[in-house]
Formats: sequence, structure tokens, C-alpha cells
Amino acid sequence: MTDRNLIVGPFNRVEGDLEIRLDVRDGAVAAAYTNSPLFRGFEMMLLGKDPRDALTITPRICGICSISQSAAAAFALADASGAVMPPQGMLIAAILHAVENLADHVTHFNLFYMPDFARPVYSAEPWHDQAVARFTAMEGSAARDAVTARAELLHIVGLLGGKWPHTLAIQPAGVTKTPTASDKVRIQTALRSFRRHLETTLYGAPVETFAALSSKDDLLNWTAGDTGLFIRIAQAVGLDDMGFGPGRFMSFGATRCQIVGRLSQVFGTAPLAPSTPPRSPKTSATHGCSAIRPIPAMVRQNQTRTCATRPTVGARPHV
Repeated sequence: MTDRNLIVGPFNRVEGDLEIRLDVRDGAVAAAYTNSPLFRGFEMMLLGKDPRDALTITPRICGICSISQSAAAAFALADASGAVMPPQGMLIAAILHAVENLADHVTHFNLFYMPDFARPVYSAEPWHDQAVARFTAMEGSAARDAVTARAELLHIVGLLGGKWPHTLAIQPAGVTKTPTASDKVRIQTALRSFRRHLETTLYGAPVETFAALSSKDDLLNWTAGDTGLFIRIAQAVGLDDMGFGPGRFMSFGATRCQIVGRLSQVFGTAPLAPSTPPRSPKTSATHGCSAIRPIPAMVRQNQTRTCATRPTVGARPHV
């Protein structure tokens, strides 16, 4: 029997480090351990700070999914203070989050995942030349297509959030901007452009056609677009047999359930909902959907306790 230990890593393709330790026995991996050796300490940064500082600090957890962190901080502060976001404000926050989510999927697939299959180790595979042409890091045509589509999509975040990443647009009791009629037209234009990218490049067919696939066989028989190439590669290298876990997963969705139905208005062809919500005593008459109500005094007067006992990072399970 031959036993040995291997340390693989650190892996730092995006940010942070991940280290893998393998226990190898007789040429097979007997056990594997993961370790994240880079200490960042965002929770400690928040201790003793004004709770509102979390809106600035926590998005820096990640430069790719900063809106997820921003939304987590804002919703945690809302929970702690009892603030309630107006329905239209919640819709804008969900649009910001959903747009970043879409951009992240395109980024991960084209820039972080598929380039692995352009490596020489797969040179004997019949699909390798196509993978090299499409996904070679910094050179493949897919990278150019994806970066262009992603940039156009993120214009929506610029319109509604002022900037990306690290926007401060999502606040505990609202968002900072009511979209104008011109903004809504520009948002629809950006969404139609991104749809064209999905249909001509990623799926090679209308989005509705791909969404209508109803069985594993339907999926495995898909040949169009970069999705078809990925499915071909996945079957060739046996990706469906790799990486099985314990099967204990939790999913809460990326946006709050009460506005998901209304998002279809945005990502379809219908116009955005009216920017001014029904008037109520708690809603600003001048700011409409971006009404930001003052955070209750409990948060202002109990700054240290709020951040120390209600950590903002990861406070909302759905983010």
C-alpha cells in the first residue's frame, strides 16, 4: 500500500484562495479536504460601526456579485429596524439583483469555466478545436461576445444604480432612483440586446424553445449554440458522473417571491410597471418607488449592538 498526501492550490481564479488536500492510497483519492486560508474578516470590520456603514463595506466582499452583498446588507438593516420597502422600490432592487445575476452566469460560463476545456489535455477529443476557437482564455471568440453582451446588460445597473460594482442604490427602506420614461425605454433596449446574445450565441434558438425542454433526453440532444457544444463536451468527459455531494441543498431564489411574477413584465415585452406606487401614509409623495424612509431611531441609537448582534454578511438566506 502506498499512502501520500498532496496539497493542491491555492486556486484564486476570481478572488480569495482555496486549498485542496488529498489523501491518496494506492493511486486513488481516499479523502479530500478543502481549506480557505485567506482571512478577510468582514464581520470584524462591521463591529462597532454605524450600521449604515454595512451598505458600503459588505459589497466589497466581491467585485463580481456586489449587489448580492448590498441587498443582504440592506435587507438585514430593514429587518433590524422594521423598515418596509415600498413595492416599486422592491421591484427596482430585484431588477438590479437579477441583472447582475444574469451577467454573472454569462461571465462564469464563458470566462471562468469553459476555458478549461481548451487545454491541451483534451487535444485528442473531436470537439477540442471548436473549444479552442471559442473559449481559449483572452483569445476565444466567446469571450469577446460575452464581454460585449455583459457590458450592455450592466448598463441597466448604471441607469438604476448609478454605477457597478458597489452601487449604494439599495437601501433598507427603498432605492435611490425612480426610473424615467426614457430609462424604461433604455432598459428594454438593453434587455432585447441581451436576449439576442442568448438566442444567437448561447442557445442558438429562441429562449422559449430552450426553456420548454422537458426531459433529460431533450437536453442531451440539444446541439445548437455554445450550449450544444457544452452538452457535447459534458457527455464526452462524463461531467454528469463527477462531483456528487450529499444531496442536501437549500435554495431560496435570488429575488423576493412577491415580485418574481412582476419581473416577467421587465424581461418580456411588456413595459415596466408605473413608477409611482399607490399613495400611503408611509410613502413619500415626491419620490415614488425610490422613496427612502428614515431608518427608525432604534438603529441610529443602538449602532454597535445592531452590527454586533445582527451581522449583515449572509443575514438573508435568499441572497
